[in-house]
Amino acid sequence: MEMRRRGSGLWSRMGAVAADAREQVLRARVERLERRNDRLAEEVGRVRSELEHERSLREQALEAVRGTRAEPRPRRGRRFLRTAVVGGAAYVLGARAGRERYERLRSWARAAMEGKTSSRRGGPAPSPPPG
Repeated sequence: MEMRRRGSGLWSRMGAVAADAREQVLRARVERLERRNDRLAEEVGRVRSELEHERSLREQALEAVRGTRAEPRPRRGRRFLRTAVVGGAAYVLGARAGRERYERLRSWARAAMEGKTSSRRGGPAPSPPPG
């Protein structure tokens, strides 16, 4: 029995040493995790401050864009006046060109009518004017 007591004391001592070793391993693991957590918290803080800085820059840029225009818009009355003047000029020029074309077609039609009577006599019918 004496041997069991000595052996059992050894086993209990070995169990205590093993428990201490496990505890040290766990403490080391907890310390590593705490250091990692601290580093991550610092990184989150840094990223958060960068994000706030970026947001403030974006707001400044938006305010600058809202406050200015690349080119001022003409007033509505001026646009209407410009459109009316350009349209009037186009109408006048088109009417002149149209009147000239109308006169050419009219003369061709008269010549054709006269040519029908003359073509009965054997003369050629006039060709239409170019243009």
